[in-house]
Amino acid sequence: AYPAGGGQPSDAGRIVGGGGGGVTFTVQDVKVVDGSVLHLGTFHEEGAEAQAFAPGADVTVHIDADRRLLNARIHSGGHLLDVAMTNVGFGPGVLVPAKGLHTPEQAYVEYTGKAEGLDKDKLMADLKAEMSRLVAAGGRSAAGIMTYDAAAEACGGSLPPYIPLGSSPR
Repeated sequence: AYPAGGGQPSDAGRIVGGGGGGVTFTVQDVKVVDGSVLHLGTFHEEGAEAQAFAPGADVTVHIDADRRLLNARIHSGGHLLDVAMTNVGFGPGVLVPAKGLHTPEQAYVEYTGKAEGLDKDKLMADLKAEMSRLVAAGGRSAAGIMTYDAAAEACGGSLPPYIPLGSSPR
């Protein structure tokens, strides 16, 4: 299951032991802690903690596909906003995306930098028009884990400073 990261919430769903007929664990959150992926949630059966998911045991993970798709679409919208900002003249040389949150309850991208004489109303109108143009043009979206250099190449030659040099962006 996808852990929370990059402003996108984690997957939710369930893990079923024993090839589908065993103990069920409802996954409410997924996090990476010290390099390990933790699935947080609750067991359905009383006393299931003692018998479930021994190392090496077969389990089946079911994710909430509707939640995953919605979260991925909102996250992609944040990246599309970054492209639109660059296209209307406020790219990384002027304003840099610093952080974002991409949930159904709250979606935003915060930018840092200084834009002298900024006309906010014009910027909003330009962004709205550019976002509409980008969506109408269509395009391809892909997910994956890449080396830092491969991700930089795919993103026009560089990555924002908040992505650590040498990391493996996903």
